[in-house]
Amino acid sequence: MQYFEWLRVIGFPTKSAYVASKFAVRGFSESLQMELHAANVGVTCIYLGAVNSDLVRHGRACDSAKQQAEAEFLARNGIEPAVAARRICRAIIAERSRVRIGWSTFWFDAMARLFPALTPRIVGTVKSKIPFA
Repeated sequence: MQYFEWLRVIGFPTKSAYVASKFAVRGFSESLQMELHAANVGVTCIYLGAVNSDLVRHGRACDSAKQQAEAEFLARNGIEPAVAARRICRAIIAERSRVRIGWSTFWFDAMARLFPALTPRIVGTVKSKIPFA
């Protein structure tokens, strides 16, 4: 059994509802890992960074310019879906409980752990430089 989670190890401005759902998935996955341990059922929680997929390009958006900017960002910086899928499959086979895929997941996770008080200011600064945020 697996549940996928984007990089949301931290909050991000303008993505409140999305982030809340991902934090819920993280908590749900961690609870399932504990509940199902004795039954020998594994749960792999995937922290997936930017993926170069058509999800944003073909999704619904209130602002088409921001949607286009995000799609272009993903095309330039996102990991290819096939690469992500192979890493996810390897993680499940290896019975890993938590897997980060993509450079951003490592960056944000480390930042939140090492500089918890500074992270909101850093993210706020980064957000102001992202055209689709």
